[in-house]
Amino acid sequence: MFRKLSAPLSLHWEITPLCNQCCIHCYNYWRNNDEVEIPKDITSIYDAVVSEVISNHIFSVVITGGEPLTMVHKVLPYIGKLIQSDVQVSIN
Repeated sequence: MFRKLSAPLSLHWEITPLCNQCCIHCYNYWRNNDEVEIPKDITSIYDAVVSEVISNHIFSVVITGGEPLTMVHKVLPYIGKLIQSDVQVSIN
């Protein structure tokens, strides 16, 4: 009657801590820190995440941040890979 899942059905993927806003309700304690650094090898991290999502048959990914649109130019090819693999993608 019950089935076991091999992975989560949905994934929230925080692609960046960067944000150009200062929302009072934000839970990211570093939001006022100008010293937040993005790793130089971020695309290899993105590639690893996308590979894991696809290989584990996760149905949907919600892209979050910080402000995810600050990194959209870097993550766009990986969004395309997810969509081509029939993963539903949304941006929060």
